[in-house]
Amino acid sequence: MLAQWTIVALSLLICVIFFPMTFYFPHIPSDPGGMALFPRVVMAILVCSVGVFILGLSRGHVKKTPIIQLHSLGWMLKEFHKAADNSELALKKRLVYVIILSVAYPWFISKIGFAISTLIYVIFLMKLYNTRTITCLLYSIIVTGVVYAFFIFALGAYVPPGEWLQIIFD
Repeated sequence: MLAQWTIVALSLLICVIFFPMTFYFPHIPSDPGGMALFPRVVMAILVCSVGVFILGLSRGHVKKTPIIQLHSLGWMLKEFHKAADNSELALKKRLVYVIILSVAYPWFISKIGFAISTLIYVIFLMKLYNTRTITCLLYSIIVTGVVYAFFIFALGAYVPPGEWLQIIFD
């Protein structure tokens, strides 16, 4: 339990130290976010994740042992092709799907735009964990809207519309 609280404290300390430093990064008028945009987004995600983790720790929902222990990629791929009889193997399959979706997500942002790809990404992730369809749709719309608004209004960032949509609407 001490290790988990240490990780929380160090994560918050990193954010407290480095967030003010991002205001001194150089930027140009044509790119309002500049070089500081990515570190700020990562810190915002880290703070939100730490908040969720603190809630889990305070309510006792965080397990003391890790759920997944990966021994090697080769072993995981070999086990991936076996039948998913037990829940641990099913969890490992979901992990592989999440990694594949997360790697493909930036490519889809560049092709179909941030809003549509984020909506689809969240729906697929939630369906991986057997969430009801109506819950997936509502949650993905809310998450996409909040993240989009955060990028546009709080960070003043450019959100890519996507190459394919620009071709269609031009």
